[in-house]
Amino acid sequence: MTQQTFFDQPATRTATPTAPYVPTSETSKWAAESIAPCTGRLQAMVFDFIRRQGHAGATDEELTEALGMLSDTARARRVELRDRGLIVDSGRRRSTRRGRAAVVWIGTNNPNLVR
Repeated sequence: MTQQTFFDQPATRTATPTAPYVPTSETSKWAAESIAPCTGRLQAMVFDFIRRQGHAGATDEELTEALGMLSDTARARRVELRDRGLIVDSGRRRSTRRGRAAVVWIGTNNPNLVR
């Protein structure tokens, strides 16, 4: 960690923190802005559920059912966790209710996890 000096520029912040969104979609941006205050809590719920499953892991469908989240919300939080390296594709697949193969996600031992 480096200490800022008098000559360093102040850190910049966006006016409104948002969740990731599709830059070309106005509705995607609005949705991201509206969910932004909740993303940390929702990510924690998804991560804790996957971690509690241990080696068995969880599919997106299992996440939405167990946590009572909309599939778009659960999937987006899962993608954010994957992008942070906190969960990974186990390499296994499990069938959904409709018989389709679904990725089984498992937690990692990422030391950068801040709780």
